[in-house]
Amino acid sequence: MKNIYLLPTDKLSSLVKNNKSNRLFLGVKKFIQRNGIYTNQHIYITSEEEIIDGEKCITFISDKCMGRLDVFNTFVSYSRKPLKIIITTDQNLINDGIQVIDYNFLQWFIKNTSCEKIEVIKYHQRGDVTFKDRYKIIINH
Repeated sequence: MKNIYLLPTDKLSSLVKNNKSNRLFLGVKKFIQRNGIYTNQHIYITSEEEIIDGEKCITFISDKCMGRLDVFNTFVSYSRKPLKIIITTDQNLINDGIQVIDYNFLQWFIKNTSCEKIEVIKYHQRGDVTFKDRYKIIINH
């Protein structure tokens, strides 16, 4: 099942899509959109893990990702089970504690944009007393 979602954003981002060529590129600085030629993008890597109220997720309408980020709520009826966001380039979510996607993966993804699923391993950082879940992206070349 798909676990990588590339969604447009109106916020600053290093990941940018050229709307004419439909190609992605990675900038050194956060990019400001101009003239509708470029659209800033964020990558969201999801998991089918149980989502707790208040956690960030991607929701769906009629089985299609509509690019909607949401905060999970057990009292909401979803047409399809939302997916928990575990790794991202979205600085707002990173500030909320979601793990950042590393630069090596971004470079790989730019060359492999048709990829819809990657392997992710969950682990705990040795010595981390918060016992926060960490994730490692496995890139099969």
